[in-house]
Amino acid sequence: MRARLVDSVATSGREIKLQIGIATHEFIHSLGSRHEHARYDRDDHITVDLTNVAWEMQDQFGKGGDLATVNYTPYEYGSVMHYSANTFTSKGYSLKPKIGRYLQTEGSRYTTFYDLKMLNIYYNCPALDKAVGYFCTK
Repeated sequence: MRARLVDSVATSGREIKLQIGIATHEFIHSLGSRHEHARYDRDDHITVDLTNVAWEMQDQFGKGGDLATVNYTPYEYGSVMHYSANTFTSKGYSLKPKIGRYLQTEGSRYTTFYDLKMLNIYYNCPALDKAVGYFCTK
């Protein structure tokens, strides 16, 4: 899915490309989920380097407190809620994994098992049906 969206309020008239991963990411935000790289334990997994990030985008890399980011699932580099390693950078990496092999796996266009599990736990819908996966009857 590719679409173009011009919204003078949200983007100051700039044209943005809306892709499935962005739409999914924003939809999961609307359900109450925060960025994976904003977890209070993120420093155990990544190093945030704002050297080459424009100042107006640096607020996207804030870290939540332990009460704001309850960790029901393991840290997931590939979460749709995790930015890629070079997000908002002019060069280099803004999010450097402590384990180098995860550099190319940060962020995803698709929801992962843990993205869905986190939402199910958050909404108290932990039912698992082997045929269809996670679902909520509430």
